[in-house]
Amino acid sequence: ELLEKLRKKKFDLVLLDMVLPGMSGEETFRALRVERGLRVPVVACSVDDALIAPLLDIGELQGKFLKGNPGAELLALVREKLGI
Repeated sequence: ELLEKLRKKKFDLVLLDMVLPGMSGEETFRALRVERGLRVPVVACSVDDALIAPLLDIGELQGKFLKGNPGAELLALVREKLGI
């Protein structure tokens, strides 16, 4: 569903949960970058840093957020990536 929406509309940033129904966050990220060539900025979110690590090998990950940290950290990360 995300991939279809990204093809139809421009988004400034994607917050990608690494645990998704049907398709893992890594599979989704790989589809975004490798298969579709979409260049929307992506920030990966997870409770486990090890789930985010493979995305670094794929490339072009704009940031990561570990769930359980204060929401203010996520907000600051999003503002930084969007330049606001």
